Amino acid sequence: MKKVVICLLPVLFVCTTVFSQATERIYIKGGSARWEELNKAVYLYPEFVSGLIEMKNGARFTRPLNYNRILTTIEFIDENKDTLALADESSVSQIIIGDDVFLFTPACLKSVTKGKVKLYVHERMKVGDIQKVGAFGIPNSGSSIENIEQIQTSQRNYDLDVNETIILSKATYYMVETDKHEFVQANKKNILKAAPGKEDQVKEYLKTNNVNFNKKDDVVDLVNYISGL
Repeated sequence: MKKVVICLLPVLFVCTTVFSQATERIYIKGGSARWEELNKAVYLYPEFVSGLIEMKNGARFTRPLNYNRILTTIEFIDENKDTLALADESSVSQIIIGDDVFLFTPACLKSVTKGKVKLYVHERMKVGDIQKVGAFGIPNSGSSIENIEQIQTSQRNYDLDVNETIILSKATYYMVETDKHEFVQANKKNILKAAPGKEDQVKEYLKTNNVNFNKKDDVVDLVNYISGL
């Protein structure tokens, strides 16, 4: 039986338990298109796009780039057509892919707004479970979440069988940059830090608008309002 190999590398994100998040479950069913569907879910862009890597030492590189939600970092294709992750994210000033700007804080954040107040998003994904189709086509869990985590953090390979469904758990975090260039969770308490001297107007906005800080449109509207004050 033909199998597809998924290489899950270590994932690092600081203080994830502190942030509120919007979560989503994605099911990748077995079949001839399973690898394409997995790539579509894991990568931010449908294909690698030519982008610019700007280093803190002033060096600049142009490479085909994409954001990998499982690795939570930018990957690039080198001259040998190999797909690689950045070796030293702390040395990167910013990455530009089309109209998108990425920063490492150290988590990889993508800029959402371009106004005076900056809103960023961080997307991360992990394998939640793998189900194997059993009798009568009913899926059964093939591996526990703990086992999948162990694969994901020990650089092992898992062979996705044609009769298996992989369940991905996607989390989205929204962050704002304060006037002190700190990146904090976008919530009612922290959003005031991005509007020094404008706290009363922001509080009034929050009273008259039902802002869901896990909903992109709500947070974007709020941040744009603050930028216009």
